Amino acid sequence: MREIRLLVLSVLFGGAFILLFPVHKGETISDLIVGAVLSPGGFFVASAFFIAGFILQGKVIKVEVQALRNRKPRYFLMFIHFLSIIALTWMGWVHACVFIFVTCIYGMISLDLKREGGRHVDH
Repeated sequence: MREIRLLVLSVLFGGAFILLFPVHKGETISDLIVGAVLSPGGFFVASAFFIAGFILQGKVIKVEVQALRNRKPRYFLMFIHFLSIIALTWMGWVHACVFIFVTCIYGMISLDLKREGGRHVDH
């Protein structure tokens, strides 16, 4: 249940990032950069939402991957996560792609594959 709450918060923060990020004409990467330079206040607020959202969603990805590694997949959590990605993509696909890419990288690097149960495994 904790992961569902984290996922809902991350979608809210990701949605706020997408809606508040200043884009002045189109939705290409260069337009994102131009919007950040021309509106630094909106860029700062959107960046704060981005950081909070990707940290929360990265924790959810970490839980999902750990459950898969333990051969106890959490299909309901994965389905809700998939729906949240669809919702973010519907709000703005360029922003959502950047958000999801950074989130996946953070979730993967936050895995501690050498620790089990809080103790180092010496092989």
